[in-house]
Amino acid sequence: MIRKNFFQFVAERSADNITWFASEFKKQHGDKYSFGVYYGYPMEHSASLKRMLFSGHLGIQKVLNEAPLDIISCPASYSLRRLNLSHAYMNPVDSALLHGIMPILENDIRNYATKFFGDSSGTTVFSLRDSQLTSSKLNLLAAAHGTVVRYYAIIEGMDFFAPLPMIKSIAQENRLLMKLKPAPLGMKDQVAMVIDTMSWASCASPAFNDQITRKISELRDTLMRTGRSVAFITIDDWEKNAERWENVVIPLPGVLSQSRKEFLEKTFEKLPTLKLNDVFMVLRKGEKTLVCDDTKEVWQATALPQVLSSEMKNVWYVGGNFTAIWDGNKLDIKINDK
Repeated sequence: MIRKNFFQFVAERSADNITWFASEFKKQHGDKYSFGVYYGYPMEHSASLKRMLFSGHLGIQKVLNEAPLDIISCPASYSLRRLNLSHAYMNPVDSALLHGIMPILENDIRNYATKFFGDSSGTTVFSLRDSQLTSSKLNLLAAAHGTVVRYYAIIEGMDFFAPLPMIKSIAQENRLLMKLKPAPLGMKDQVAMVIDTMSWASCASPAFNDQITRKISELRDTLMRTGRSVAFITIDDWEKNAERWENVVIPLPGVLSQSRKEFLEKTFEKLPTLKLNDVFMVLRKGEKTLVCDDTKEVWQATALPQVLSSEMKNVWYVGGNFTAIWDGNKLDIKINDK
């Protein structure tokens, strides 16, 4: 209980600080300026859940609910080192959209222009082709959610995107992106990744197991291999819009409250007994709820029939009028012009 109260305090204080600062800014400036924050990585646990617990990132749900934000920003490409170079959002992008907050995806790939610079944020991309391909994937990820992309240079004096071939590539990408429409929330076959971050404050020692936290991190990328459109959303926002989704996956590194469990049972069916170190729960209307501890089990339970033969090979970007498939080598984009 002491542990839970401490980490909940850290998360709530972090969220309250942001809410207070945003409120004061709005009092001072009104709508003259847009106000935004770069708020943590509540969906990135590849190193350790301790990072989430001590940094206050678990307060993301409270921030979205209460802070008067216009913009929220996060990187996506850190996870290029996950699941054979896939990637997804680090915060619940679709919750931001439901709150009228503009999400910004930061494209901070280490592209070929800086091949001699490596750091802890990921593998440096060594060729122009790979740089352009990675940029395309991040753009399609953003397009599928209707969000903005910010091109980001990290090393002082070096702009990752300054070389002319990259500028031309970005211009060409922009012409394509103007034709693409985002996936509507609750579109047919969509799967929602629902996160209840504040419940993670109750984690005991099993949840600090690196294998478990890596699986939680990889869930985002796993769901993008199901052939489905993916919505990333907080449990608060899912409860308000539960009728939209027939397929839901919830990472379980902590303990869901009794009220959460009761709502889930009203929406789906009676839940199995949950243990503290359970990792995932897969809920599908009309089917038995599945509790599992492996991302491949989640994939097998949620992948569309035509995808199951690919063995999690292909990453799908599904928008309102387009589908793109990346097989680890080439990117195949199909636009429905109807």
